[in-house]
Amino acid sequence: MDLTSAIEHVRPAIVQIQLRELILVPGNIPKSVPIGTGFLISDEGLIVTAKHVVDSVAAALAGGAPGTLGAIIAFAEKNEEKAPGEFQATFAGIGYEIIALSEEHDLALLKTLRPISAMPTTGIVLAPVPAELAVERPLEGELIAISGYPLSSPSLVTTAGSIGCSWVWDPTVVPVRERYIADVTANFGNSGGPVYRLSDGKVIGVCVGGRLSPIQNGQGSQVVPLTIVVPSKYVRDLVDGH
Repeated sequence: MDLTSAIEHVRPAIVQIQLRELILVPGNIPKSVPIGTGFLISDEGLIVTAKHVVDSVAAALAGGAPGTLGAIIAFAEKNEEKAPGEFQATFAGIGYEIIALSEEHDLALLKTLRPISAMPTTGIVLAPVPAELAVERPLEGELIAISGYPLSSPSLVTTAGSIGCSWVWDPTVVPVRERYIADVTANFGNSGGPVYRLSDGKVIGVCVGGRLSPIQNGQGSQVVPLTIVVPSKYVRDLVDGH
């Protein structure tokens, strides 16, 4: 596949994790706030995202007035040309429950509250199709892409690059766990999104954040244009163990 084909292959699986207003003013469109990205991995409605994404949702719900906000998974249509000022993607939301969490791998497994088969497949929504996981270790230099909803974008955004290193160990978790480093830029909102290879569109891992680098001759750290990826084998372990 080329990049264009790989995006179209993965697009039907990608979802946006949103907070949406529950109290509506007649005639107004309900406001929604993108929190992160996720992706469908089964016809039964299993969704993978980052644990810190659902933690952010829980914190926002706890801080709001009861009954004013709800958390949903939003499936999006293909970006399309529209009049100036209109969103390039339309969303159909569905509720979810959390069925498994992994603190050490920053992963969350969600399940939709109604069957995926009940989602509309004509009109405004692209029919959801599960992504396929690739659990084998990627090759360094292998071409990959990340698609999601960074920076509160209402449209799917893709950045592409390569696997910078497939043998990185994260010392911030105990026991130490392996990660991949992708030479590709991800931004806030990409968390939980699929990292997939261009050769066949299979998902090799989950985007969980940008890489931090110490500031030279100073204190603290800075974000560099590298992305931390949790390998898909840990997604498979979470699914098998729930």
